[in-house]
Amino acid sequence: MKPLMFAYAVLGMLFATGAQAGWETTEWGMTPQQVAAAAGDAAVPVQRPYKDRQGDMVIANSGEYAIGPDRLKSRFYYEQDRLVMIGMSLDRKHCASLVNSLQARYGAPLRISDQVILKLIIWHEAATNTRIRLLVSTSICDLYFEPRDRYLAVDTAAPG
Repeated sequence: MKPLMFAYAVLGMLFATGAQAGWETTEWGMTPQQVAAAAGDAAVPVQRPYKDRQGDMVIANSGEYAIGPDRLKSRFYYEQDRLVMIGMSLDRKHCASLVNSLQARYGAPLRISDQVILKLIIWHEAATNTRIRLLVSTSICDLYFEPRDRYLAVDTAAPG
């Protein structure tokens, strides 16, 4: 095979596998063991992995992570033993400082949906293929990191 054709073949394989990237030191699709090695105290393996509330994903790592001055409880979600989401929770009274930290890091949100009970704020970080989703209400302040390519069409669609 000629060098140029080989280069195109390799590039084609790379793009065909889809965007990976991930959050911080992790990559979407990592196993729980790889996440633990990459994320340290933020992703300690749990003794007994368990299903999330909907029963669709398994939580296999948890820990603590700092964003700005805030310490969040972290959970790492897997489908078929592959990382698909990271969830973090913070006491509601500290949520305003978290929003400020997220805006300083990611800029203006892609979408804000301010409903009666719940406020949803979404950012996209193309370079890492990461969707950042913050849910805020009178009782919760939950932050999620997810593969951006899974939600791009939904998040960029016109409301309605």
